[in-house]
Formats: sequence, structure tokens, C-alpha cells
Amino acid sequence: MRRQRATTFRKAALGLIACGSLLVFTHSASAQSDNVATDPVVQGLTNCDLGKRTKNLHVLFVLDESGSLTTHDPDDRRVDGTKKALEALQGLANRFSGNFNIDVAIHGFSGGELGKGNELPYRDENPWLTLPDEFDALIDDAKGFTNRNIFLYTDYRAAIEGAIQAFDKHDPDQRACKALVWFTDGVYDSENNTTLTPNEIEEITGELCIADGSVDHLRERAITVIAIGLSNKATGNPPDLSLVKAIASGDAVTPDNPDLTLPGSRCGILPGTGDLYEENDPGQLVATFEKTVADGLFEASGELSSTTPVPCTEGANVCTVEFELGPWVKQFALYLKLPPRDDGQSLRSFLDPPGVDTARVEIDYPDGPLPGITGVTGESPTRNWRILTGNAEAANGIWNGVWKLQFEGPGAAEAKANLEFFQGTLEIQLDPPDEILDRANPDTFTEVDLKLKVGNESLKCNETAYPLKLDFVSDMGDASATFQSEEKCLVPEKFLLELLTAKGAESASSIGFAVKPSLKPVNNDAVPPLEFTTSEVSLDLANALVVELARGSQLDRSDPESFKNIQIELQSSGRKVDCGNNTHLPVNLDFTSDMGHASATFKSGEKCLVPSGFLDQLVNTGLDKDALSVTFNVEPSLVVDPEFPDLKFSPSAISIVDASALVVELAEGSRLDRSDPESFENVGLGLFRGRETFLPPAGSQVSLYFSADLDGRLIDLSATYGDNGPFVIRPGFLKEALFDEAGRDLVRFTFEVTPEITGGAGAEGEGHPTYEPSTIHIWLHDPLEVRRADDKELDREDRSTHSDVEVELRVDGQKLSDDQAQVSLEFATEINGSTVSISQSYPPGGPYVIPSGFFEDVFQAAAGSDLLDLKVSATPTLTIDGRTHPGYVPSPLQFSVRTGKGFPTILTPTATDFDDTENSTLTVLIRGPNDGNGKVEIRSISGLPTDLPGTITLVEPKACEVPSRETLLCEVELEASFTANREIELDVDLVISGDRTKVPGQTIQDSVAVKPFKMTRPLSKASFISKLLQLLALFVAVQTLMRVLYTTRLARWKGAEAGSRWTMFSVSISSDGGVTAADGTDLQIEALKTYFATELESPDSSAQLGDLHFSISWWQTFIGERKGESLVWQQRPIIRVWSPDSHCIGPEGTEWGKKQQYALGRIGLGYTRCWVLQVSGEALDDLAKEQTTTGRLVVILFPAEHENFDEQLEEIRDRISDVTGRELPSLLERFANTPVEAITEPNPTDTNDPELDDDDDDGWGQDHIDPLD
Repeated sequence: MRRQRATTFRKAALGLIACGSLLVFTHSASAQSDNVATDPVVQGLTNCDLGKRTKNLHVLFVLDESGSLTTHDPDDRRVDGTKKALEALQGLANRFSGNFNIDVAIHGFSGGELGKGNELPYRDENPWLTLPDEFDALIDDAKGFTNRNIFLYTDYRAAIEGAIQAFDKHDPDQRACKALVWFTDGVYDSENNTTLTPNEIEEITGELCIADGSVDHLRERAITVIAIGLSNKATGNPPDLSLVKAIASGDAVTPDNPDLTLPGSRCGILPGTGDLYEENDPGQLVATFEKTVADGLFEASGELSSTTPVPCTEGANVCTVEFELGPWVKQFALYLKLPPRDDGQSLRSFLDPPGVDTARVEIDYPDGPLPGITGVTGESPTRNWRILTGNAEAANGIWNGVWKLQFEGPGAAEAKANLEFFQGTLEIQLDPPDEILDRANPDTFTEVDLKLKVGNESLKCNETAYPLKLDFVSDMGDASATFQSEEKCLVPEKFLLELLTAKGAESASSIGFAVKPSLKPVNNDAVPPLEFTTSEVSLDLANALVVELARGSQLDRSDPESFKNIQIELQSSGRKVDCGNNTHLPVNLDFTSDMGHASATFKSGEKCLVPSGFLDQLVNTGLDKDALSVTFNVEPSLVVDPEFPDLKFSPSAISIVDASALVVELAEGSRLDRSDPESFENVGLGLFRGRETFLPPAGSQVSLYFSADLDGRLIDLSATYGDNGPFVIRPGFLKEALFDEAGRDLVRFTFEVTPEITGGAGAEGEGHPTYEPSTIHIWLHDPLEVRRADDKELDREDRSTHSDVEVELRVDGQKLSDDQAQVSLEFATEINGSTVSISQSYPPGGPYVIPSGFFEDVFQAAAGSDLLDLKVSATPTLTIDGRTHPGYVPSPLQFSVRTGKGFPTILTPTATDFDDTENSTLTVLIRGPNDGNGKVEIRSISGLPTDLPGTITLVEPKACEVPSRETLLCEVELEASFTANREIELDVDLVISGDRTKVPGQTIQDSVAVKPFKMTRPLSKASFISKLLQLLALFVAVQTLMRVLYTTRLARWKGAEAGSRWTMFSVSISSDGGVTAADGTDLQIEALKTYFATELESPDSSAQLGDLHFSISWWQTFIGERKGESLVWQQRPIIRVWSPDSHCIGPEGTEWGKKQQYALGRIGLGYTRCWVLQVSGEALDDLAKEQTTTGRLVVILFPAEHENFDEQLEEIRDRISDVTGRELPSLLERFANTPVEAITEPNPTDTNDPELDDDDDDGWGQDHIDPLD
């Protein structure tokens, strides 16, 4: 059943080739000689275009029947080879029944029957039969040649001409692909002689090999020749196959018989169409046939067509093919060819999926699901070819990433691999999707980021392992860009400029363009990329560059000089863009009015001033020459790149009030808040004329006329004030405007105030002028709250949940609906001590969607940590007409976070073998879900083999609960109603659930294949011995594990006491081992020359003091050492010390390995009374000559407050000389260059000084013992 499913899938995959797939042929650079095109047999089968020009393959087996085969093929290997070849052809016929037809005939050749005088030079009584339907009949035909080796002669003319006639009769039109499989022992004999006669030589050179002779007739029909020589080199007279070689291959040969001289050393003049394969072993014969026929037919079938050769990464006996899969690939097919394993070669191949937790799997002869890699199925269509097919939907999370096909061992360079990808969809989107580009901020033109989207899954561009190419297309032009791994995908700046400077862009709310992605599945330029359909992208624009009058600019008709200093500023969303000190781009300004037009260009750093001539004409001529203010339009444009037109923007209206005009402005500190009624009582105004505060004449009255137009609803009110004010807006006017209808939604209230002065001084004479209205903008400070629009949870592993996360803006509980307000939101959170934040602008009215990239950055920062609850602060900013609200407080947002779908993962189902006394234990290894707890119910078993003599049943169902992210074993018992000795395969039926599944209450029913196990009933002797050995191995493994664990704990020193110090002396060493100060006096310690030994104070297994390296060897601690002269071995965590330039002697002596240049010092179990004597190689040579020399002594000391340094030195002084004298003979014998007589002093064993032994220390778990205690 599994085989049938694999074959069905393969056929379905073949049908997808026309639906947009990429087929890649890869091989080692050193395998060129073994390429499909260079093998003459494969070349012949390929040249006939099997599967394209013709669907018919005719294979003729011609078997030698001569008597010489009794010597050269006594075991009928030709018959076995023919049957094996038929089996291979039958497999191909079954596999490719829809691609081509295979007709086969089996004929013989020789001459007459021995001793009977009859001649049958070619036997063609067996008819042509068709595979796969007539396979059994062909096998019977092949068996008929068993022991058929009693005939006279071996006439190649009969074989070749008979084969030509057989092919011509079966295919008169010469349309089919033809292959001749010719078995012979290579001895030409037409006269039944032991050697070639002159007449036979004439037959070979004059008939067989002559130009236009029999061999050329064979070749001109494009018949592929597979000649298989039946040699027997074990005999004293092996056959000469050179003539067969010349016939099959067309190569020049030199026959063993000097009398046989071929024309030009060749047989025939046309190129050869095949080759000779000489084998003397049935297994090798079958392997050769399968390689040349089965593999050749498979390669010529068309399934491997349109391949692109690329080299794999090659090493010593290693060849690696890497390819990347992502959600954009739905399926892949991997074809790999392994060279024949001749001469003891053991080439191995592995498939290594991405991920550190997934082990690579060896590919042997796959036939079904690949163990350990879900979603990948394997099959073996021929002896050397393997096919692996992968399906993304079944891959269970291991699909995305770089896969590796690895060939290891001899012959790796000759391995081949073909890759076929069945691509899905790949879209390109903005990142974030709702990004708004500020057209007035060219610095951001290089920051328009893109991302990949496959279905509901979004990916960063830089998450691809291999280069990604994007082709950009628009009505204005096109561009291409290639992005490497880890590189952001950005829209090319010049491509954007073409769109942003196009006609009409100054008033556009968005720009559109198309992006066509192509992605490399293999990182090599020879491999064509996967090309996907074009994605349409729309980029919203913030397209306002507001021109405003600079603060302090004032026009006075009576002062012409004031015309020269009217400065203007450019703003976008409350941000100054250019003009003034922050200018970095040239600015063009076009000024227009009813009276004329003017233009001006302002360079970087230059202030933008209204042309004085333009103002003079506007103020002093025309209908408005007496008006108290002048109005004109300014159209700004930015010069971003000289190669492109200017970035133009819509014009802004500028109104300049004459210095003599009376202007009403909002008083500083005025603030409105609907939730605070008192704020409506004290909204003050101020009167200004020019730059000065206006003081009404004494005794006058000031009338203010308030007017507001709220979507057609007019609200007006007037109020009269005395000459001293205060000028306060009537609360009734504000409440009527802001608490009803359209005014209820405003975040900024705009109205007009017209002043009027009456009475006071001068009222009887000149009177007071009429003033124009002033426009007042007042921000409302109602709390603006950011809320989540829904309560969907985030899934760390499902990027689709990171998109379309929407928030709402509410003012006093109502949704923000001021259609003039442009919103910007900053989202921020604290993750593991670092802040992750992002800002996003939105058009008026929203929608307000949190950029998906924010959550991806958050989860990346939280990698390796649990994050079940995400708290985010959202700070809003509102902008109207380029002016920004003074500010709002952040709003808290809270998100529940999950990881995965909430189901436990089934890792490995296994079962123990049935034996005489025990049932089988079925074990399912389960890993808990990342969110919540999981549950797995083992309900039943299925998929049992149909040929079982009884049944296997589940003793009792079982449910196992697995906590989040933990791993446990769920075990049930299987019982059988029969006895047998066989292998068993079955599936276990599971119900999988969780208490926090993505879809609440959802369960999964699944059947999982159990690794094959055995039944050994009744228990055989071999099984009993095997069981006993298993128990012994288990005991050894447990003991070893316990020793490993104990060693790991033991192999760390206790650490020196806090505050310990160390010092170094230059010492004098005598030839008998005496150690004194360099001047010959006793050793003394100078406290000021001691150093803190902090490196040794912590429990550890390695440390360094100066050039001394202290360590405890885990392995030596694990092995242990003999205790004295006894047979008892004990584990002692011995501290050893070594130096890169000298020998070291420690309190327990020295030791060394065979290849060590310098001896190691043995410190003991701790650092109490610890010292190290360093002796250089030169010093050792001096001692060998019985000369006094020098060395270095390092001593580790207790803190002085515990014990005086000199007292500590006194305790070890004699010990240093004793140990040195004991160790010198061994050192001199091992390392000194000058041979010396051994010092006649007892030499205890290195590691078992009697003074160091402690009778109570058995080496297991005892406290560290100081060697001098």
C-alpha cells in the first residue's frame, strides 16, 4: 500500500511539470567524465529521443551458445544477467508505462550442434514480446538458454547480421530506439578451431570490419550495442575480448593475436554506438547491466529533461548539494544517482533538512515515507537512482530553510542529483502594508521596505538564504534590483523618483507600480530562478508641503524696507522641511496673484523670502491696494535629483496682514477640554496691531463678532468689552459649537473673530477703521484613547496573526471622526531590557493597523524567552494643515500571545519486540504544546500486514497528558494471538488535543507509522543470546552513564580559599634535587611580591596563573588510576599543571605522555600547600651533567591573616626538595639530551606516593584531601 501511494504521487508530480516548475541537474565538477552525455550507451539512448521522437524501445538479447562457454561461463551467468536485466526493464515498463513501450526478444547464436553436423548460426524462434504484460513469458525464454553451451562456432557475423534482420523485421520503418544486449565470451570461431585461421582473419577484416561491412550496417541503424564479455580470468587462457570491444565501441584496439590486423586498428569506419562491459561475477554483471540499461533508459525517458548542470560543493570524498525551500515552493522532487559500489566502495548519501533539532537521514533504498523527515517520500526506480518527493503541507514545520543533499565516501565526486521545484505563489507587499510615504521628505525615499507574502504568511525579505530579484514596472519606467541574504528589500530610489515627479503627482494620494519577484532555489548563477507572477503595489502618500508665513515677518505699507524681509517657511505634518538653516535641498517657489507672477530658487541654507518687487506690485496696485492684508499663492517644489523633474506640490495661500491691521489671536495658555467644563470659562483672546499688543482708546468699547461654519451649520455670537477687557470667548459660543452635531467630533475648533472699536477718544472726528476677521485655531485636549479593535491573540509561529491588528482612537468614548486630522501612532514595548518601537502615519479616518513588522521585531527580541502577555504603549499624534497637536498621553494595549496551534507533537512511535514471555510495549514520544497543556489518546492500532496468521490488539487504550513544552513517553501494551518469527509494521491511531488550541475544542485524529519491530516466538537460541547480550549491554551502559555523571561532578576542584595569594621565586636546583633560593640561602617570601590567586578561588576544571595552566582532565578522572601496587582503580580528580616552555613538578610529582615535549606537574586534589617547580630543557641538561642550575618556583599561599607566609613556606620547603629529588631521575631519563647515571634514590610510582595515600579515601565521593594533611 505504501509503494502504491508513492508511485501515485510521483505520477501526479510529473503532471505538474507544465504548471511552472524548475528542474535543475547538479553534479560534481569532477564528474564530467561520467556525465549522461559521455557514456556511449546512454548517449545512444539519449540521441534517439526516447519519449520525444519515439515512444518505442526495442531491446534484443543475443546470447552466445558456443561450447567455449563451458569454460568461460560454466554457471550460466548470461542467463542470470538476462533475467535480472528483464526485471529492471519490467520495473521501468511499470513506472513509465505512459511514456514509452518496451518490446523484448531473446535470441541465440553460434553454429551447429557439436558432433551432429547441423548449422544454426542464428536462433530467432523466440518472438518479440511486450513489457510489462508478457514478462513471465520472457523469463521463460531466458531460462531456455540454461546449459545451452554445446554448439559449434562463435560466428560474430551470424550474431550481428541476425540481429540486424530481427530489428528490421520488427521495425521496418526504423523509428524505434534499438538496443542490442550481446553476451559472448569473445573468441571468434567460424571453423571450430582453437586459434584464428587465415580464412577466419579474412572473414573478420574483409566482411565483418570492412567499410560498409556488417558492423557498419549495425551502426548506420543507430543500434545501441551493450556487449557483455563473459570472461573467466581464473583460467589459464582467458578470452581476448578486443574484437568485441572494437565492434561495440568503435575504439582502436590491439588484439592478442599478432596475425589479426584490423584496418586502422578499428572495426568499421562509422562511429561506435556502444561499449564493452567485461565482468566475471554475476553480481557485477547485474550491476553493470542495471547501470547501462536501467539507468540509461531512466535518464533517456524524458523525466530528467531540461536540466541545468551546476557544480556542487566538493570536498575530500564529500559532495554537497544545497537548495532552499520556503512557503513559495509547494513540492519538490529530488533525483539522485549513486555510482555503483565497486571495489569495496561504500558511498553514502544523506538528506539534511533545516533546523538544529532535525537530524539528517541516510538514503539507502527508500520505498515510502522517509523516517525522521515528515512530508518526504522516497522510492528507488533503478539500482542507482533514488527519488525523494517532498510536500510542504505534510512537512510539519521543517520545510522552510536550506536543505542539504550530502554524498560521503569514495565515489562522491561521481554522484549526480536533479532537483525539481513545483512553485506556489509569492506576493510582494509593502512593509508595513499601510505605509505612507511623506513626499515632502526625500530622506525617506530610500526606506520604502518590501516583504514577501505567501497566503496568510508574511516573511521578511532578508529571511531568504539565497538572492532575491525584484523587477519593478510602472508607466514611467522600470528597474531591477537583486537583494542578498540578510539584505532588506527596498524600492529603488530612482524608480520612486520617476513616479513622484510625474505629472499629476503633486495632488496624488497614492502611486502604484508592479513588482515581479524571482527567487533562486540554488545559490548558483547557472541555475535559473523561480519566477512568480507580478504583484501590484499601491503606496499611499502624505502629499502636503504647506507654505506658511515665518513668525516675525510683518508688512508695513509705509515702510518699503519691510517688503524685503517677508520670510516664509515650509512644513509637512508639523515638521519644517526646508528654508533656513536646516535646508539641504534647493527649493523652487512660484508666487502668483491676480496682479502677476514671480519665481525664485533658494539654495541650501538660504532663507526663503517673498520677492520684494512682487509684493510692491501686489500692495500698491490693483483693487486691493487699500486692503489691510494681501493674499497670494505659493507653489513649492524641491530639487531632489538634477536628473529628474522637481518634486512639485499643491499651492498654499499666504495672507500677510498690514502692520496697521488689527488682529485677534488666542491668548497663551488657553486650553479646551470637553471633560473639564471650567476650561470653557476662561478661553482668552488678545488684540495685536503689527508686532505690538493693541490697547483700545480710553473710554472705547470693543465688540468681537464670533462666527463658525461646522459642515453648513452656522454659529455666531457677538460680545462687547470695555477698553480694558478682558477679552474672553463667551462659553455659550464654544459649547454650542463643540457639544452638538458635527462639532462633537472635532479635535481642533476653527472659527473667525471680527473686531470692532467704537467710542473713546477720536470717535467724534476720524472714527475707527473697519477690520478684517481673524482666524482662530484652538486644539481640544479631550483625552484621546487608543484601544484594540478586537481581542484576537497573537501567534508567534503564525505570521498571519501579526497582520491586520487594528486599533481604534476614541475621544470621550466616541470614535475619532475628524476627517481633517492625520494620525501618527508610536507603538513601543520593553523586551528583555531593550525597547522595541515603531511609528506609523495614517490617513484621516484610518484604518489604524499596527505594522506587522513591529510584532515580528518584538518576537525576535523575545527569542528564547516565554512571552505569554505582551504590553504595548500607543502614543497618538494628530496633525491638521501641517500643525501638530501639543500632545497626548500614551494608551496601554495588551495582547495575549501564543506559540503554535496548541497541539502536542508526536515525535517517535516505537514498539518493543514480542518474545516468548513478554508482550510488546508500544511507546509514543510526545512533546507538549508551546501553549497550554496537551493530551494524546492512544485508541487503537491499524495498518497491520495482511499476511499475519492472527491478530495484534491493543490491551487497553490510554490517554496521556503532557505539560507545555515538556517531553514524555506514553506507553500501552500490545498482545498477539499467534506466534511467529517475523518483522511487523503497523500504525497507531491517536486523538490529539490541547486546552489552548487555536480553535477552541479542536481535536486531531491521526494514524502514525510505528518503527518496524519483531516477533520472536518461540524464542530461539540466537534470540536468547541476543537478549542476554542486550541486558549485559544495558548494565554496562547504566554503569558507564553513572560513572559519566559522577565524573562530571567530581572533575572540578573545590577552589582556593578566598584571599589566597601566589608568588614566584628564582631558585637554584642541585643535581640531587635540592631547591634553595637563587643565592643558595633558604627561601624567603616578600609579601609585597605576592599576588591574589583569584583565578583559583572558584570551583572549576581549568585556570591559568601567568604561564602556568591548571586543569583537571575529565577523561583521566573518568578512567581513574591504580591505587598503589594493588589492582584497585580509584577515581581521583587530580589537578595537573603544565607550561609551554618548561617541565613542571608538583607536590605529587610529574607525569607525561609519549609525544609530550614537557612534563606535567601533579598538584593533587586541592590547592592547600600547593607549589610548582618549573625546570627548563636547558636546566635539565645541566642537571644531567650533575651541575647546579636554576628554575622557577611558584607557591600558592593561604591569606596572611590565617597563617604567616614564612610559616607556610617552612611547611613545604623540605617537601619541595624531596619530591624534586625523587622525580629528577625519571625526568632526566625521559627528557635530558645527555645520558647520565640514575640517581640512586628510591623512585616511588608517579601517582602513588605512599605519603600521599589516604587509607580512608576510596576514590568515590570523599572530600578532597590535601597531600600533606
